[in-house]
This record gives sequence, C-alpha cells and structure tokens, in this order.
Amino acid sequence: MILNVVILSIQWSRLRAALFTFLQECIKTSLLNIVTESLVALIEAECNAIAFHLHDTTEKLSPLLLIDLSSEDVIFPCGAFLRVLADYIQMISTRVMNDSSCLDEILNNVSSSLLVLTAVEKPVHTCLGTIHTESIRYIDPRPTVAECWFQTLSNILTLMDKTKTSPRRFEHLEQVLFLAVKLSVQIMFFHEIDESSINHQNSHVGMSVDGPQTFAMMKFLSYCFKIVGMNTFKFIALQFQSIIQLDVTHDISENHFGGTIICGALFRAFSGSLPPWIIETAPELYFSIYQACGADLDFFHSIMVMGSVVRIRGTSSVFSHIRVGEKLGGCLVQSQQIQQLRSFLKIDADWKQLKSAIKAACGGKKKTSSFANKPTSTTWQFDRI
Repeated sequence: MILNVVILSIQWSRLRAALFTFLQECIKTSLLNIVTESLVALIEAECNAIAFHLHDTTEKLSPLLLIDLSSEDVIFPCGAFLRVLADYIQMISTRVMNDSSCLDEILNNVSSSLLVLTAVEKPVHTCLGTIHTESIRYIDPRPTVAECWFQTLSNILTLMDKTKTSPRRFEHLEQVLFLAVKLSVQIMFFHEIDESSINHQNSHVGMSVDGPQTFAMMKFLSYCFKIVGMNTFKFIALQFQSIIQLDVTHDISENHFGGTIICGALFRAFSGSLPPWIIETAPELYFSIYQACGADLDFFHSIMVMGSVVRIRGTSSVFSHIRVGEKLGGCLVQSQQIQQLRSFLKIDADWKQLKSAIKAACGGKKKTSSFANKPTSTTWQFDRI
C-alpha cells in the first residue's frame, strides 16, 4: 500500500511539475484568457483540497499528505501555480524598467493578473487561515502556498511603487491587500506567548511559521504599509473590533485602534510567536508603518506605546488561547522601553538601530528557541522530477 502511494505521489508530482513548466512558458508573451482560467482553476482546486482535509474532523486525510516526500527529486510543493502569477508580475515590472514608454499598455496587462488574484483570494485565505494545527502525521502543504501568495502580492506592490500607480486604480486590489494584512495579523496572534510555552512550537494554532513563508509575509507587510498607507489601519480596526476588545478608558479613533492592533501583533511576533530571525525585518517594517502614519512621529509613537501597554478585555473564539487581562503585545514586551523610543524616533533617525531596541524590548535574544535556523526561499526548479 505504501509503495503504491509513493509511486502515485511521484506521478502526481510529475504531472503538476509539467503543468507548472508549461504555464511558465505561456506567460512569456502575455497572460492569455485560457492561462488565466487555468491558473484560477488550479489554484482554487489546490487550496480547496487542502482546506477540506484540514477541516475534516475525522482526520481521514489523503494518503498523499501522509508520505514524507521531502526529497526535491520527487516532491512538487503546493502553491507553484501562484508562483506562475508572481513570475508574470515580476516580468511586467522588468518590462517597465526597460521601457517606460509602454507603461499604459503594461498596466492594462496587470488587469489580467488581478482577475486571478481576486478570484482565488477567498480559497487561499480559507486554506491559510484555518486554525488546524500542523500535525506530525503529515507534511503540511500550507507554508509554500503562503510563501507564493505573499510573494505575489509583494510583486504587485513593487510594480505599483515603480510606476507610481495607486492600487485604487484597479478594482478590488486594495481589498485583496487589506485582507492579506488581516491574515498576517491573525497569524501573529495564533501563536501563544508566555514564559512556559515560548520555546515550544506546539503552543499555537494554524500552520507553521518556521520557514520562508514568514519572511515573505513580513516583506509584504512592509510594502503594503508604505504604499497603501493609513487606510490599512482603518480596515484592521473594522475587522478586529469584534474579535479583540481592548481595555481602554476612552474612545480612540479607528486609525489609532487599527495601528494599535498591528503594533501589538508585531510585539508578539518579535517576542517569540514568530521565529527569532524575523527580527531582521524590524527596521524596514517599522519605517513603513511610520510612512503609513504620514511621517507623524507622535502618532507613530503613540500606537507603539498603546500596543505595548493596553490589555485585552475579551476575544472571540478564534483567539481563545489569549487570556483576558493579558497585554495585547504579549507578556514579554517591556512597555517602558517602548516609551523611551520617543527620544530615538527623529526624522533623521537611523532606523537600522531600531532592530536592537525592539529585540531588547521584546524579551531579548531567544537563545533556546526551538525554531530552525534562518531559511532560504523555496527553489522552483523541477528539472529532476
């Protein structure tokens, strides 16, 4: 039985690798309708299949998930069809750099890729946002899906930045970006932070964050805050007001509430809910949040302080592991050190120095962390399959 499953897995991987290679060749000219429809069908089918298995309470999982096919000779990671879309957008960005005279034509081509993005957003987020914890019984297919999804969105935002184009030019794009920020914040809150569980990766719900998907997520957040701006704060406020209730004595604006939630999530991330090597993203990430605040140092500092000080009055069942009365930013964040950052935060500040300050304020170096070493991005070369 096991031998048959292994053979089937290898054959299935070869078929999908062939499709991936074929689609990579197709996008070298343009994103034809047939390619767009194919990508939507393949991505939806893949994500729906993953979500179905993860939501199956009987745990009658597909045998394909039960085999450890860790060798690159036989495995074809999930998310590769999203990678095709990411590569197409990257190709468009390269064309813009080489020939800015064709900008309007190129931006019109972007619309085809956005049709795919908007069509698959829901199944992708259903797949990645499920609270089903990674099991030791199977190889979780979600991390490479997450890596490709966030990479695709980063490529879109990079293109918007290069062409000085607002995401609002394209219908539904801003909504897709907002929902991806919401997913990122949820992932940071999924992982528990306390003195006893910080070094145990099983103290969380949802997919593993120990891999390149987390770097891709943080890179996306940096681009999004920089380009989309404070509208992101307002969206997060509207989404999280019914999920996390803050213990505040006075009303705060939607922008302040959303910024506080984001900063609290990041403090949890740097305290241990995400791997310790993610601290490398702190300077760029906080600078992009500062830009989203309209370069208002006082507002930026206030949401950082609020994210480290405010306590949680209640949460929905999604975050049932978070205790009432717990700090939004987790028990390790040192509020006093965050408050003292105001003297550092100046217009001409060296933001690279913020890395050490944030690390110290979030519990210091995680010497005994059970997370793996800093990962490399997934290699999408399958000539040997």
